[in-house]
Amino acid sequence: MIVENTQFSLNPRKGMYEVIWDLVNLLTHKNLDFLAAVCHLIVVIASFDKNSKIMVENLAKLVSTEHTNFRQRQYVPLALSGLSEDPLNCVRIEALGFLPFLKKCIHSDNPDTAMAAVNCLSNVRKASAAIGQFQECTTQH
Repeated sequence: MIVENTQFSLNPRKGMYEVIWDLVNLLTHKNLDFLAAVCHLIVVIASFDKNSKIMVENLAKLVSTEHTNFRQRQYVPLALSGLSEDPLNCVRIEALGFLPFLKKCIHSDNPDTAMAAVNCLSNVRKASAAIGQFQECTTQH
């Protein structure tokens, strides 16, 4: 856990923010094997709510890759599963068009990838239902 164990000399929040942005910048790297490793790191970091909010849009760029090794590892669903714990990220995941990709990942030969896709889709569904209930409540009053 690189981010968790990093020592920040001045302001811990500023240091954490800088580390997260450095990680987001790594999502633009051209080497797809490297991107797979970054996505795996996101799986770990996404367990912290504040870390996840700035990563979702950059993961969207990785969904359409045809790189075989990257697709076999399929760390994107694992990262999205962690990110989907935050309902706001669920809205972003849906808006950025991840749902068809996640539905395909359910049929993955890798059980971890398949379960991550199921969990992410479930979280998105729950967030959508909660938003619908909230909208019904606000229109009735």
